[in-house]
Amino acid sequence: MRLLGKGMGVVIILLFLLEAFRFVLKYVFKNYGRWIKENTKYHPLLLKLMNLNKTIHPWTGYLTLVAILIHVYIVTGFTWFNPSGVVAAALMSAEVLIGFLGQYVMKKPRPKAWIWFHRLMPLVIIVAILSHISQF
Repeated sequence: MRLLGKGMGVVIILLFLLEAFRFVLKYVFKNYGRWIKENTKYHPLLLKLMNLNKTIHPWTGYLTLVAILIHVYIVTGFTWFNPSGVVAAALMSAEVLIGFLGQYVMKKPRPKAWIWFHRLMPLVIIVAILSHISQF
């Protein structure tokens, strides 16, 4: 059962990385998009990858919340909680909630503060995840 719990933890990390990959794609397109278009044949592939990421980005966040609940149930059975895990899960849940509010409540144009907060929050989450992992 412990191995399955660790496996779900790895799934959560992979989903989180897939979420953060959107920032990397946006950065590359913003800073190197013209160069890529003029000098490589991969531009159409990167556009398709960006559109796919745009489509699945919100759903990956929701799936992360489901994976967190499954991970908690497998590891603890909801009987005891690891404090560092609670912090990491709360931060990830807050990030998904912030994304949901930006997508469905604020719409566009979103405030600059929201954008910065939504982009910097994953750095705090990485620290929380590493803290949680280092305890095991």
